[in-house]
Amino acid sequence: MGGFPGILCFDRMPVPRIWGGRRLWRRLRLPGGPGGDLEGRSPIAGTAAPPIGESWEIHDREGRSSILRSAFGLEAELPGLDLRSLVEGASEALLGESPPDAFGRFPLMLKFLDTGEDLSLQLHPDHETARGLGAADAGKHESWCVLSCEPGAELHLGLAPGVGVEDFFALLEEGGDPRDLMNRYEPRPGEVYDLPPGCLHCLGAGLTLYECQENSDLTYRLHDWGRLGLDGRPRELHLEAARAAIRPRARGGRVAGPETEGVLLEHEAFRLERLFLEGPASVESEDRFGLLTLLEGEAVLRAGRQRGRLRAFETAVLSASAGSVEIRPEGGPATLLLTRPPAKD
Repeated sequence: MGGFPGILCFDRMPVPRIWGGRRLWRRLRLPGGPGGDLEGRSPIAGTAAPPIGESWEIHDREGRSSILRSAFGLEAELPGLDLRSLVEGASEALLGESPPDAFGRFPLMLKFLDTGEDLSLQLHPDHETARGLGAADAGKHESWCVLSCEPGAELHLGLAPGVGVEDFFALLEEGGDPRDLMNRYEPRPGEVYDLPPGCLHCLGAGLTLYECQENSDLTYRLHDWGRLGLDGRPRELHLEAARAAIRPRARGGRVAGPETEGVLLEHEAFRLERLFLEGPASVESEDRFGLLTLLEGEAVLRAGRQRGRLRAFETAVLSASAGSVEIRPEGGPATLLLTRPPAKD
């Protein structure tokens, strides 16, 4: 055994959503494309498959953990071929000073989103509230980087100044549009938005996004615009839980513009950085894992005996034991996002 690999790449998992779009087929080069094999897998017998709303790039959920695609020749050094096996069998080498989450899982999750329709009005609880409500999952903090947006696309985050929680729920009960009482944004590609736990949010149609988050799929839905789910029934609302979980001061919002480089945000859950590269650079692991996603261009990664190539919208997990990982753009500049645990004092 020559030591734990510093660079790991995993298969993505496309996820149908009732609000999804078609842009991820092309952008992520999904097998088959529209009308192909993946699109033919419908959860409703006799119907066309729903659009893809999410692509889970890095995930460790019960029964659905990222499957290793490549360790660039060092697969034999690994204790398993999915992310859960690596967390359980090589936690220190993979995660370093960052422990698994409270459920023994890889602590972060990375997705791409495609909003063909407006998403529900929703929020995510913090960990303490999730436990207090008896949830079988964790709370979460999440953040978005806008990849593209159609003309007129918008998103809503947090209660508008001067709006109280009771005012908001009263409008919901009266059948009004709750977005009238929220902060409205017209996003631009490259902008970054932060969503702390308890922050109300609603993504509008026409957006593709990079989403990094704590490992949780726990969502409390407050309004769904009268939409039916994939099973043909109205989707469940969670008004009582949402009332307990809402945090009026958790406003969230735009934290970085398209040209911002370096650290875009940092809090107790994770740090998000952006790299604009025209030549070689390196990332030091500093005993922390990292999720390195190439957004534009092409790049070759090197770490120890490993050498591998990333294309646009591919992600590599950099293990905590990687040491120094060299990133060399090829054929022109490269833009990358790096999500990893925050630095410890």
